[in-house]
Amino acid sequence: MPRGGHFAAHEEPTLLAEDITTFFRDLRSAHPTGSESATSPHDRG
Repeated sequence: MPRGGHFAAHEEPTLLAEDITTFFRDLRSAHPTGSESATSPHDRG
């Protein structure tokens, strides 16, 4: 984040929200979606 400092959530809430949204968008696009990703490792016999 280019601005914000120690109290980023208070000082620049919109910028922080955009940063978090971008992080999770990138994370979700890196992993395939589907029923396989929705199952627990314990469900795989």
